[in-house]
Amino acid sequence: MIGWRSVEGSLIGNEGTVRFEPDRGGTRLSIRLSYNPPGGALGHALVTALGANPKRQLDDDLVRFKSLLEKGKATGRAERVTKKQVSPGVVLP
Repeated sequence: MIGWRSVEGSLIGNEGTVRFEPDRGGTRLSIRLSYNPPGGALGHALVTALGANPKRQLDDDLVRFKSLLEKGKATGRAERVTKKQVSPGVVLP
């Protein structure tokens, strides 16, 4: 399990957990995430109306994370990212 909570005074307060559980020869991720955007529900609605979608962003991040773990490479922000760049000296299966 990985868990976090933003520090006091952060622009967007957030917290969450990610649990890794064995599942049929693979791994299932269970994710709990909450955040408090500036302006509360109104701020969230405004940002969503402008095209930001936290759920879609999380889904995209998970696809890149899966690719990084399984294939050793992923793209992000128009850059290629490899396991070696993320964790030099750490060997992942």
